[in-house]
Formats: sequence, C-alpha cells, structure tokens
Amino acid sequence: MRKGSELAACAADSLRTIQGSANETLTRLSEVVSSMHELSAGTNAIAKNMEEIADMADRSGSAIARNAEITRSLEASARELDDMVGRFQI
Repeated sequence: MRKGSELAACAADSLRTIQGSANETLTRLSEVVSSMHELSAGTNAIAKNMEEIADMADRSGSAIARNAEITRSLEASARELDDMVGRFQI
C-alpha cells in the first residue's frame, strides 16, 4: 500500500511539473503571437511608407517633366524676343 502511495505522489509531482511546463509553453506562445502581431503592424507600416515614397517619386518625376517643358518653352520665347529686339536695333 505504501508503494502505491509513493507512486501516486510521484505521479502527482510529475503531473505538476508537466502542468508547469505546459503553462510556461503557453506563456511563451502568447509572447510569440504578440511579437508576430507587432511585426505584422510594423511590416504594414513599412509597406504603406514605401507606397507613399513611390507616389512622391512619381509626382516628382511628373513635376520634373513639366519643368523641363516649361524651360523649353521659355527658351523658345526668349529666342523670339531676342529676334524681335534685334530687328529694332539702330
């Protein structure tokens, strides 16, 4: 009978150890899940910022093209004005 009680106590200790390990594993898994959520939020923020940078680059490219066209137009106007002024020289 004593042997059975000792075995039962040993089994109870083993179960408490297993339960403690299971609780620790659950805690660690919760931490991993929390970290994954943070990582996902960070990744989404990075993706959003990259889209904004791409949009700004597109807008800058368009503005540069418009400025180049305006510059060409102003150069043409300056040449025309220079020609006109040249006609009226004494």
